Amino acid sequence: MASGDEVYRAIRRTLHDYCRFVDEGRADEFAALYAHDGVHDDGRSKRIGRDQIKKLVEGVIARYQSTSHHASNIDIELIDDARATAWSYIYAWHRAENAPDLEVWGRYADELRLEEGRWRIARRELHVAGIRGLDMDPGFRRLKRASL
Repeated sequence: MASGDEVYRAIRRTLHDYCRFVDEGRADEFAALYAHDGVHDDGRSKRIGRDQIKKLVEGVIARYQSTSHHASNIDIELIDDARATAWSYIYAWHRAENAPDLEVWGRYADELRLEEGRWRIARRELHVAGIRGLDMDPGFRRLKRASL
């Protein structure tokens, strides 16, 4: 069994690979970061399974000439030896031809599970704090703030 530090490092690797693989256009490896029945839910659409998640990232790769995704403030909680939750703040920049740059700020809420020897995303929810570069609200789930 891996030590706590090794588990945290492996989970952070999955979260960082998510950013790297989309930015490098590596759709197959991106989809493999998810569990076989993994869910990607941005509040407007839900993709279930690696095939649907691969199609999602292929659309991003085709739509944008360049992207730069960043994950920070990663907080991980182990549930047991094979399950964990994680929260990370994200910034994502997208460059499209003949369109303004798109920027997204927010947070991911993840459920992860150890599958086939790697920590994989079982469920990822996007919570958007702000968007710049769109004339309309795309319908993403909004990051909620506590009431005073």
